[in-house]
Parts: sequence; C-alpha cells; structure tokens
Amino acid sequence: MSIIVYRRGVLAADTLITAGDLRAGYSTKIARSPQGHMGGGAGSLEGCAAFLAWIRDGCKGSPPDVGGEQDWLLVGPPKRGAREISYGTGKGLLAPMHPNGPKGSTWAASGSGERIAAGALWMGATAVEAVEAAIALSSTCGGRVETLTT
Repeated sequence: MSIIVYRRGVLAADTLITAGDLRAGYSTKIARSPQGHMGGGAGSLEGCAAFLAWIRDGCKGSPPDVGGEQDWLLVGPPKRGAREISYGTGKGLLAPMHPNGPKGSTWAASGSGERIAAGALWMGATAVEAVEAAIALSSTCGGRVETLTT
C-alpha cells in the first residue's frame, strides 16, 4: 500500500511499491490535473495508475471503477480560498472529506500508513513530516517523499 497526505496546499506521498511482503520497486503515486486538482492513490499498481491517468486527463466524468483495495485522495482546485478534499475507493466513488480528518479539517491521510500520518497531522506535522512518520513506522510505506504544491 502507500501513504498519501494533504495539508496546507501540499500533497505528499511515499514511492514504495510492495507485492505482499516484498518491496517490489518505486513509483510516483500523485498527480495534478490541468484544472488544479491534486490526487494520489494507494492500493494495486493498476488501480493507482488508472486513477492518476484520470487526474492527468482532467478528472472528466466519474473516476475509474477498478475494484479491489484502493484508497484515493483528491484535492480540488481552490474555491474562495478553500479546497475540497475527497476520498474514494476502487469502486469509482469519491465522497467529500476523508474519515481520518475531523469535521471541517483541512488535512487528510489515506493508505496503509494513514493512522500513523493522521496522528502526526493531529499533532501539527506538515504533509511531508506525516509521510516521513509513516515511512519510519509502517512496513508498507517507504522510498522517498514526493510532493505537489499549490
């Protein structure tokens, strides 16, 4: 799996790819749309690739329905100074806000390291620091930290 985190205009993610208990390689897990959406995927490589392609193509229509275990995070372009944060699964669903952020939150964490990252965010960590915490403490997060900013 992975860790994808958003806070204060920064989307951050790890790059580790796993295959069961094996570290299988590294890949970019975040993307930006031409309209300014930023998003990332955790789960199967194929599902994440389909979600990132959907973002790069401008988030047209519904997100892909790839099934399986997927965690998606999408941050909309700024509207009146705020960004909508949505959470989704491989079923193509995206719903406003993420269950790991408190109501009205401006941060979110998604993926296998989300509990570690959410705790770090709750304590005031930046998006990058929260990903670093998940990499340090979760066996399913690793590699380097990649970021997109507004």
